Amino acid sequence: MASQGLFPPNSKKKQILLERCMRSEDEKWDKNLIPTLRMKCLQVLANNFAENPIIDELNDKDREVVLEMLPTTLPLAVQAKYIPEEAYWMRCCKAAGEVIDIKKYENSWRRAFIERHVQKCIQRFHPSTDDLDELMEQLKICQPFVKLLKIEQLWQKNKVNPVHLYYHNADEDEEDSENPLMPPEDCQCLQFTSVLSVLTNVTELDLSYSAKECGHNFAWNLFQITEKDCEDLGKALKDKPQLTIFRLRRSLVDDPRALTLLFALEGHQNLKILDLSHNKIENLGAKAISKLIKSLPALETFDIMNNKIGPEGAECLAHSISSHQTLKTFNISMNKLSDGGGVVLCRALCQNTVLQTVTMSMCLLGPETCRALGEMFTLNTSLQSLNLTNNQLGEEGGEALLAGLLENSVLLTLDVRMCQLGERLEYEISRQLKHNKHLDEPNYVLPRPYSSFVRAEGARSTEVSPRGDRSRTSGGDLTARSRGSVTSRTSATRKSSALSTRSAASRKSVRSLKQAVSKVTSKISETAK
Repeated sequence: MASQGLFPPNSKKKQILLERCMRSEDEKWDKNLIPTLRMKCLQVLANNFAENPIIDELNDKDREVVLEMLPTTLPLAVQAKYIPEEAYWMRCCKAAGEVIDIKKYENSWRRAFIERHVQKCIQRFHPSTDDLDELMEQLKICQPFVKLLKIEQLWQKNKVNPVHLYYHNADEDEEDSENPLMPPEDCQCLQFTSVLSVLTNVTELDLSYSAKECGHNFAWNLFQITEKDCEDLGKALKDKPQLTIFRLRRSLVDDPRALTLLFALEGHQNLKILDLSHNKIENLGAKAISKLIKSLPALETFDIMNNKIGPEGAECLAHSISSHQTLKTFNISMNKLSDGGGVVLCRALCQNTVLQTVTMSMCLLGPETCRALGEMFTLNTSLQSLNLTNNQLGEEGGEALLAGLLENSVLLTLDVRMCQLGERLEYEISRQLKHNKHLDEPNYVLPRPYSSFVRAEGARSTEVSPRGDRSRTSGGDLTARSRGSVTSRTSATRKSSALSTRSAASRKSVRSLKQAVSKVTSKISETAK
């Protein structure tokens, strides 16, 4: 036994002693520590919380312990009703494995989790197979906490063969009234009249009538809104006077459906943001939109990007924008406006005194629109940002923009990339914008004008010349060159003579130092003898 040491090789006593070694910095140092009766009671409460939710009767310390023990897989009805603590909801969001920008949800983890849950329930709902009552029960549980309803996928009731897709065109003959483009009426999605009647606190509605996870169930009718969907959505919007933001994007909304839908929004008192981007709205729909804009007294942002609006529709929109008193942001990019539509919009901006941001990129604008913009710059006193990217403006249009910008002190951002203006005009425009940005700073120094760089390059090119033309660079004065070489030689000789005198003086000092040292050593040797 002595050879085996204190502990035998197969003994677990040493390991047990090491595990039970006291650690003063850790209050839970003993692995086999028997829990107190209080902790056992709290653990029982956490295990049976779904059947018997007791938490309000506990003190603050016990409440925190129970919340840490609660799992994130409790029924939503129990979670939403009895657990208001943000720490628990943050654990639920992290357990779901989603990246969440909490600022979009007013820094509320509970609201973020519940709104994401409602979004998933609606996006996964199939009207033909799933139970609508179960969905309504889930929505009733989440109703007090849902303010933003963002839906990126909506399933239609029936899958339709592409051969049976059609729409009715009144301009065509009765024989050709069915065209394989739009779905029939029985392909309706989830009815938002019933959804919004339950979610009464919704103030922001973001919809997209399309499919993202269709897989082998692909059909063309899944990617567009039907006439009945527009009617149903319009009725739902009429009953939502507190709605402030409405977005309907990527839903192939054409003119007839736009007329049906926009009629319901007419006269809305609280709508601030209207977004109808990435649809198929043309001139007729633009006329209805212009009438709608006039009837919205609180509208601040309007986005109709990537539609099919032409000069005629742009003229209607310009008429409504010119006199609007609250609109601050307007985006009409990726529409076929051409110079006809661009000019009328510029005239509207001359009269508007509220708009601050306008986007007209990829609108087939040309030099004529630039001349109108130059005139507008001299009259407008509110516009701060203008985007004109990807338009064929050319140097002529750039000159008109620069001429108007020189008389404007309000515009801070003018994006003219991919407009073929040239390096000089882009530089001068950016220089003038910097002047507007730093107008209130008296000590700010503006960059040099582009012409000064050109002169500097010209002077540099004259200084650097071929080897045979060296006489021209110095003005052709050969005597000056010889005079300069003579002076350089004399200075070199003076420097060499000075160096020689310094070296001679240093040698003399070294000799005298050696003589003094030899005298001292001889005296020391004599005294020693």
